[in-house]
Order: sequence, then C-alpha cells, then structure tokens
Amino acid sequence: MKKILYIAVAMSLAVSCFKDDRLNDVVQDFVGFSEVNITNPEEFAASRLPSITICSGHYYVGISKSGRSLSEASVTVEMLSDISALNTELGTAYKVLPSNLTTISGISFSFTKEECVKTLSITWKPEDVEAHLAANPGDYVIPLRMSGSDLIKKDRDLLVIRLLPSAIRLATFNVKGEELDTDQKEYDSKDKTGYDIPDIRIFLAQPNRRDDLTVELAVDNDRIDAFQTSTGYYDNAPPEGTVRLKDSKVTIAAGEVTAPVNLIVDNDKLGATHPGYVVPVVIKSTSLPLPATRDIIYLVIKPVL
Repeated sequence: MKKILYIAVAMSLAVSCFKDDRLNDVVQDFVGFSEVNITNPEEFAASRLPSITICSGHYYVGISKSGRSLSEASVTVEMLSDISALNTELGTAYKVLPSNLTTISGISFSFTKEECVKTLSITWKPEDVEAHLAANPGDYVIPLRMSGSDLIKKDRDLLVIRLLPSAIRLATFNVKGEELDTDQKEYDSKDKTGYDIPDIRIFLAQPNRRDDLTVELAVDNDRIDAFQTSTGYYDNAPPEGTVRLKDSKVTIAAGEVTAPVNLIVDNDKLGATHPGYVVPVVIKSTSLPLPATRDIIYLVIKPVL
C-alpha cells in the first residue's frame, strides 16, 4: 500500500514539473477599438478613419478585449475636441463635429476575464448636422480616444469617424451607356412590345456603409403640366395600364451606390400610333433622410412617325 502511495506522489510531482504551454501561441490580453484593423504601418491611417454617411444618423463602435482571457479591464472612451496633432500627422484639415450634435451611449466599459466585446453607439440628427455643415463647411469627424487601462494596445486607442455628406439623384443613360445631362429620357415605341426600360437609375453620392437604403418611387401625373409648360410639347399621360413601374420600391444595398429603376411599357396597349406621352417618375420617399439633387425623370414616349 505504501509502495502505491509513493508512486502516486511521485507521479504528481512529475506532472507539476511540466509547464502548461497551451497558450504560448496566444497573444497577451489587450483592449482596443475593434473597428481598427491594422495589418501594416502603411494601412494605419486608413484603418483608424472609418466613414459613415450623415444620413445614417448612427454609428456603432466595437470595443474588444482579445488574447488569453486571463485579465479583467476597465476603459473610458472620450470624444476629443482637438485633433490638430492628427491633422499635422496626416496632412489633413478635419474639423471636430460639436459634441452637442451627438449622443454617445456610454463612456465607461468594464470587461470580466471572459468578456470580449462591448458596443458603443453614437447617434445624431442628420438634419442638424447638415444644417451645421451648411453654415460651417468642412470635412467633419467624430474622434474617440480610449484610456484607463494598461491593456489598451498602442494604435488601437484612437478612432476617428468621418462624416460624409450624401445625396440621391435619378439619372438616365443613352444606348451607349452614357449618362444624359437632362431630366428627360426619350423612348421610341416603334416595333417594341412589353419593353422593360432599364436605363433609368438611382445614384447615391456616397454609399451607406452599414444600412440598406430603400427608395419609394411613383409615377406622378400631376407633374406633367410643369413639363409641358417648360418644353411646349407632350401634355398627355399614357392610358391607364400602359406604363408602370416594375417595382415601386428599390433598394440600394449597404456599401453600394446605385440600383436600376425599371419601367414597363406595353406598346400593344398604346397602339400603332399615338399622340406622344410623358411619364414623370419621381422619388417619393427614402428610408434615410437624404437631400435629392434630381428627384424626377420625365420619360417621353415618342409617337411612331
């Protein structure tokens, strides 16, 4: 019995002499803004300068604790009022958006050993920010600095969110794919039936990085009088059911800047000859508050001569 006990003690001592190196390949715990993804020094400036369109009205920032999950951490996030050093470093002229135009969800974040992600939200009213930019033009940013813990990793403690103004417009193209500098698109109905017209598009001046944009469209015949007054021709709306939008709502996916607006023209119902019609296609509403630089396209359906 004693012999068995001695063997057990000896094995226990032997095991205790072996070092647990399972975490050798895992970096030490560190904390930083998870938006920043630096793979080399040359990418540093771009990685800490994410952008968002003003019309989005919000931005969610990730704060992460990575590594071995052996440490607790508490950090504080503040909005900086002076970024002159950053402007000097990058050769930029960014302006700090006044803090009274934004709301931040919190400034203090604590991590247990097991916790690895916290989220900070920043919100603003797009109309207020746009008004400020109109009165005080410039390239505006929301700069955030993290402090309060020895675990904060260098170059992961600063995040500067660029606010990009955007606008929406309708555009038309000719058969060569060239954009027309006009709000009119002519359509020759000769020898076509049930024709899908794909050369009207919606464009954004800047992509919405995180949000899809849904645009509601409509055919607004009340705009025909204004067209006839300005051009002097075509004052008729096409007969009911002959021209319609393929979809009344069009979505521009997050990160994209354009989507097609398709009209269906039923030439069989229009007849072999007709006096000529005009179809005003308008932007009725958008899911994000966006100014429109061109909110209407007139499709001119030419008669067969």
